[in-house]
Amino acid sequence: MIAFVLRRLIAAVVLISLLSFVLFALLQAMPGSMEDMLLASNPNTRPEDVARLKRIRGLNKPLHEQYVRWMFGYFDRTGGQDELILADGTVIEGRMVDESGAMRSLPTWKIEGAEAILDNPPDALRFLVSSVPDGAEIEVDRVHSFEGSQRLIRRQTDLGRPIQGAHLFKPTVGDGDQVKAGDELGVFYAIDERTMVSLGAKPIAPEENESTPVIDPVEALAEAGSNENETTTKEKEFAAAEAKVKVKEGEEADVISVTIKDELAPILPAPDCIEHGVRVQKALPSVRERASEGVDALKSPLDHRLADLIKSGDDQTIVESEKAACLVAAQQWGRYVAVVSLGTAHWRAGKGLTVDPSTAVVLQEDFKASFPDAEFLNWAIADRLVRMEERDKNRLQDMLRQRIAGRLVFDAKRIGVLKASIDGWPALMSPFVIDLSQRVDLAEEGDEALPLASHQVTPWSSMGLLRAGERKAGFISGDLGWSRQQERVSVLIKEAIVNTLRLMAPALLLSILIALPLGIVAAVRQYSWLDHSVNMGAFLGISLPVHWFGLMLIHIFAVSFGLFPVSGIQTPGLDSLGDKIWYTILPATVLSIAYIGRWLRYMRASMLEVIRQDYIRTARAKGLSERRVIMVHALRNALIPVVTILAMSIPVLFSGALITETVFSWPGMGSLIFNAIITFDYYVAIVGFLISATLVMLGNLLADILYAIIDPRVRLG
Repeated sequence: MIAFVLRRLIAAVVLISLLSFVLFALLQAMPGSMEDMLLASNPNTRPEDVARLKRIRGLNKPLHEQYVRWMFGYFDRTGGQDELILADGTVIEGRMVDESGAMRSLPTWKIEGAEAILDNPPDALRFLVSSVPDGAEIEVDRVHSFEGSQRLIRRQTDLGRPIQGAHLFKPTVGDGDQVKAGDELGVFYAIDERTMVSLGAKPIAPEENESTPVIDPVEALAEAGSNENETTTKEKEFAAAEAKVKVKEGEEADVISVTIKDELAPILPAPDCIEHGVRVQKALPSVRERASEGVDALKSPLDHRLADLIKSGDDQTIVESEKAACLVAAQQWGRYVAVVSLGTAHWRAGKGLTVDPSTAVVLQEDFKASFPDAEFLNWAIADRLVRMEERDKNRLQDMLRQRIAGRLVFDAKRIGVLKASIDGWPALMSPFVIDLSQRVDLAEEGDEALPLASHQVTPWSSMGLLRAGERKAGFISGDLGWSRQQERVSVLIKEAIVNTLRLMAPALLLSILIALPLGIVAAVRQYSWLDHSVNMGAFLGISLPVHWFGLMLIHIFAVSFGLFPVSGIQTPGLDSLGDKIWYTILPATVLSIAYIGRWLRYMRASMLEVIRQDYIRTARAKGLSERRVIMVHALRNALIPVVTILAMSIPVLFSGALITETVFSWPGMGSLIFNAIITFDYYVAIVGFLISATLVMLGNLLADILYAIIDPRVRLG
């Protein structure tokens, strides 16, 4: 028997593995992926953010590698829990909370590879608890203060605020790149008048006796903590030069603005000619009608273009000419469409830097005379900008802002670097422009001629995080991932299974205790009034609609007589066994009626077949009592087909009963899987399917084992 069980278990493992891979592949092909949810939830999400997320999570890897990561686990570069060891030796996991930076700046931290260790941390330490040992009376997901702690081990460190006086930060590593303690993460730059003048700005003419001292860069870098002091003689000269454009305390500094030009590849994609042809075809009839009413009736740029074209031909001719012009423009788009102005940078002495991106996308001058339909290309540029969605506009402006910052870096002054404090993987802040001063409104009184900068960057509180990473368990280790509601799938499944067992176990047990004896009696007394009564009750139980029967029981016993609760699993705030049983009676009764009818019929049919066999007549001829003939000789053989039905009911214990759970508002597996399907919560659904498939195979194996126990003629080999 042991060899048989092992063979069946190996076969079950292979089948479950194949099924899980198929389900995982379907999961990846379905809509609602992680990147889709990210784009839908945040219109400012950039393509590079999605690419970074996919790279960190391994979503850019081949399907089979993603499956192995999901099944067996992987090393998560964004993880790494802090550990706090209390005075009694209890180890809790979570995150150190340090908004003021007082804990981070303590001089007693020890760096050991990917860990920052602080012995005997101050009592003022605040810790966000994520997990505690069993039995510890500490509330999870809450911030606590612990006195007399032995040690704090940090595996995620804050990179701190930018260097004072820095306007730009250029990373030298990418998010997800592994670094060692002391490695350079990026460089801080400062913008001064000379930088703006080198880009074409008009310098400020300093007035006599109006300059005031500035903060020495040495002091500024010293305040930055772990950031490297790179002050040199040239930087002191730079500070002295910058002091010349400072003004007296209390007075407003002048603003220097410069247009940043660039002639890189186009930032707008070429027009889609198929889409353009369809738009023209649909718009022509309505444009003809509106054009007859006057120019004021025309709305979109496409309306105005078509209004000029309808005078020269019929609709079909216009459509074909537009397609031809579009195809020529698409072929030449990348060659002749250029960005000549990225936007404007505004610098105010003593205040900071702001950038104002523009969308100046135009035709190159040398192309206008050579292209057969330059007007179409001009129109296509304007139309693309007008029809651009808000998310695409945000991406475009962010791209322009980054290019402006990249151009400023060439002429900016390097004033310091950012270094890694521990071994790990950095997650740097995405903005490139830093404003460490108060927010400057460039449209305040006295600056009416200067437009408001639409992308003013507020002061940064941190340059980002540095994480040591941690090993993430996979499916076979019990880490089932996260649902779309940001809850652990394992927690959801556990709660639903417990609730389902509370409902299904008593229902199935009650069904067995009633159905099997009644089936035996009905078979032994075939065609008697008892047999007819039992059969009528069985047919009635099978035929009753579960939702209708449940509502009737609720109306009679819960609403009319008030004997039982209407719905739910227990009284809020009351955790007692009696209360839970009280809530279980009605839904368990509804389920039992259907099972009793089915199993009673199975037991009756199997017993009728067995009691007509020759060995039963032989047993009676030997003079055995009727009770012994039925219960010993007939019942064991009659149970073989019934055992199959009962064993296959095991998956029902975990998959739940959707209709009953819905009627009685019972949060079981049935409603959990159903809600996961209709809300595209695929990770919850796939786990539910795999659990059901596993239990089906275990049920078959259990049925085979019970065959050998019940019937000695069955041999497992």
